[in-house]
Amino acid sequence: TKIHAEIKEIISREMNLREEGKSIQKMAEFFKNEKDFVFPTVYEELSSNGILVTRFIEGMKITETRINHRKDGKLSRPVSLLLR
Repeated sequence: TKIHAEIKEIISREMNLREEGKSIQKMAEFFKNEKDFVFPTVYEELSSNGILVTRFIEGMKITETRINHRKDGKLSRPVSLLLR
């Protein structure tokens, strides 16, 4: 059916790791002047639709921090940057 074909296309696109690599590169470009955000280098020559190779970065995921909690009620810098 047409719906099945559309769902298959959407899932295939979502599972394409080359597209994920492009997304990482776009985010890295968008935040290139922000010291609080670091994105791994994508090694396109080693990646494929099913394999994404990036540089390992030691650190902490934004979801693992307490960045939302400030005593003065204001948003933290990382959250402010994400919401702009």
